[in-house]
Amino acid sequence: MDTKTTPRRMNIVETADYENVLQRVTFEKVAAYLKGNQGKTFDNILEDFEETDNRLCMEHLFNVWVNNWNTFFQSGGRIVQKSERFYCLSPRNPESRKRVPNIIVNM
Repeated sequence: MDTKTTPRRMNIVETADYENVLQRVTFEKVAAYLKGNQGKTFDNILEDFEETDNRLCMEHLFNVWVNNWNTFFQSGGRIVQKSERFYCLSPRNPESRKRVPNIIVNM
């Protein structure tokens, strides 16, 4: 029997930094921000929310919001990512409920 123990790897959601980010950055705030700033990059969002020092926490949040969108849908829409840019689709948008929504970007 091996008595040597390996330290348990800390999960990002168990950190004080993550808890602090959750107090400042909510789904509703980000959804409202993206509705007025469609197509922002992740770095733009970090800068605008002044969270550049909390990149890992924010990456985890965005991963949850983008991949588990149905949980947050009624809280302001759906956050989607296309070509390294983020968009917020209104619940009234017919594309918002599709598994892979079609995002048309006018440049």
